[in-house]
Amino acid sequence: MAFFKKEPTQAELLKQTLTSWLIQNAGNEILLADLNECLYQNNFFSLHYFAQVGFQAENKQAVLTARVKKDAVKKLNQLKEADFNAEFTSTKIQKSILDGILTSESSYFRLYVAPSALKCGTDLLKTFAETKIYQTDKKTGAFVASSIQELLYLCYRFDLAQNPQLAVKNLSLTKLVPASVTAPILTTLTAIYNNTISEVDLQYLFTWVLQYSATITATSTLFASYSASALPPEVLAKTQAIVRELSKNFAASTTVLTPHATQDALGVTSQLLKQIPALFEEANEKMTTLRQKLQAAAEDENKP
Repeated sequence: MAFFKKEPTQAELLKQTLTSWLIQNAGNEILLADLNECLYQNNFFSLHYFAQVGFQAENKQAVLTARVKKDAVKKLNQLKEADFNAEFTSTKIQKSILDGILTSESSYFRLYVAPSALKCGTDLLKTFAETKIYQTDKKTGAFVASSIQELLYLCYRFDLAQNPQLAVKNLSLTKLVPASVTAPILTTLTAIYNNTISEVDLQYLFTWVLQYSATITATSTLFASYSASALPPEVLAKTQAIVRELSKNFAASTTVLTPHATQDALGVTSQLLKQIPALFEEANEKMTTLRQKLQAAAEDENKP
């Protein structure tokens, strides 16, 4: 009789990752950026930690360091998987279960966990209402959702790389310099959630996603090959124009076309629907070719 090993849940993996790292640093002062880096190196980009000191909201200040208590092992053993699941699935900023394990000599120190912009976008993506071309139980719908998810990922990775203190200071995307490439994606997804984008503009948007899916996947795959938040300067330099163009065009595809859409919405929609099967096949072919090239490259690297 065959027995299949149960795959660990994300909460279990998060618990293992954080427990191991904190035990290694028990009794030491640490950079909170290093705590977040530990998450990124284990592919946890959906949350981050930051700390503040101060009693009143207007007087709170960001803190970049903390101390791991010497008895961290004892306190960590008291936490359950459900506690880490709450940490992992949190949709708002909240006091972390690690507060008290990570401490500071400063008064009114608090450690917080926050959902990242990637998680916020992913949660919005799950709320999409279905349209004629976006139907989650069909290949096209799943393909569109997957491509937008990858676009969110690559944009967030790009923002993280260009703004090293984005997570540890819980900075607002709207205040980033250089400007955030994730923010326009979130703005568009929020508009879709609020149903303020016309059906025909959604058709344009999803058609655009199909057309650029290979570019999105290639860039996302490249970024995913680096487990740290930082990306090599040469990678940032070569992908900057691509990422910014993808971000800008994704947002623009649902705004600049609106005046034209109202003129002949039914005609445009009909035309778009006729294009979808061919675009989907073309995108699939590009994706297959891309994956074959990436696999071949990986095999070449592993040859002795």
